[in-house]
Amino acid sequence: MSNSSSSDDFKFLNSTVMQMNTLFNPKIASAIFDVCNEDEADDVESSSRVPRNRRVLSRDHAGAAVRLWNDYFSDAPTFPTDYFRRRFRMRKHMFLRICQDMHNFSAIEPIPKHFLFFQKSETDCTGRVGFNIFQKCTSAIRQLAYASNADQLDEYLHMGRATSTECLHNFCKCVYYLYNTEYLRRPTTQDVQRLVSKHEEIHGFPGMLGSIDCMHWGWRNCPVAWQRQYTRSDKGHPTIMLEDVTSAPELQYTINNEEFTKGYYLADAARKDVERAFGVLQGRWAILKQDARPHSVNKIKRMMYACVILYNMIVQDNGNAISDLEEDYLSDPTNMPRRTWDERVATQMRVVGEIRDRRTHHRLRNALVDHVWHLPENYRQR
Repeated sequence: MSNSSSSDDFKFLNSTVMQMNTLFNPKIASAIFDVCNEDEADDVESSSRVPRNRRVLSRDHAGAAVRLWNDYFSDAPTFPTDYFRRRFRMRKHMFLRICQDMHNFSAIEPIPKHFLFFQKSETDCTGRVGFNIFQKCTSAIRQLAYASNADQLDEYLHMGRATSTECLHNFCKCVYYLYNTEYLRRPTTQDVQRLVSKHEEIHGFPGMLGSIDCMHWGWRNCPVAWQRQYTRSDKGHPTIMLEDVTSAPELQYTINNEEFTKGYYLADAARKDVERAFGVLQGRWAILKQDARPHSVNKIKRMMYACVILYNMIVQDNGNAISDLEEDYLSDPTNMPRRTWDERVATQMRVVGEIRDRRTHHRLRNALVDHVWHLPENYRQR
């Protein structure tokens, strides 16, 4: 019994050792590893390779439109008006005004493509329900307000990255074309007088038009050929410099019994006004805090213009505008000078010569120094 049992144990151990040797044979193991590595390499290559055929995802455009309507635009919306104002950065009636102006635009024939983008029928060429104007404008506003990626709202609006990017750029184009004459217009004589009076009241500088400063907006996708042109040594990466300055008509003011006809901007004395203005603008539109993603300078410029115009519209809607649009003044042809090319060139050369006149500059500087020195609050400090 003992010999038979020991022989059975020996056979079992011998077969087990043979199986282990077969399994861990270096040649067999290396062959197995080669096959696994080839399969993994094929998987990696297939995942990194751009698919030649465009993938079509079954997005529920109609369901997303119904959900957006029920959430914000129905008679009994899911989210109240204060939610709408916080998420869209504006009141609902202002958002509807922008959508209506884009949808009803017909001032130019043929209608530009960026307006046709918002005026398209609700079905695409295949008969599938497409996006309506509320979905497109919502995508653009959310990208401006939250600096979200183009496909961040895909789960909510069922809108792909390419369509969202197209919504943003076409929206900025339409906003600039519709409202730039009203909300980016040049100041009138009355506007300049109000600004000068306000600056003199706050800062104590008569004839001051404002402050001058700049903001560097990072450019994430700057073309390689332009990177050195748009890169400053203290920044270390491409940026676009935004300057806050405006042209103004002539005005008459007196400093220490001396007459001056040109307003001026202060570079350092009141620069916090400009920094606060840019800070408020960035707080309203978070896309200005992030590096600009477009490859085109014109698209970046239109995005900034759209943010400024929308902010001015919001300020006016809240009743805090400094001055209203004087349509009668702007529509009067007598208030808009018409000059020939030679007259415009002569006027430009004359104005540049007056601005760069060193004698006038030193005279204004000395008069301002004397004026500020004799202010009552400076007497108290001394």
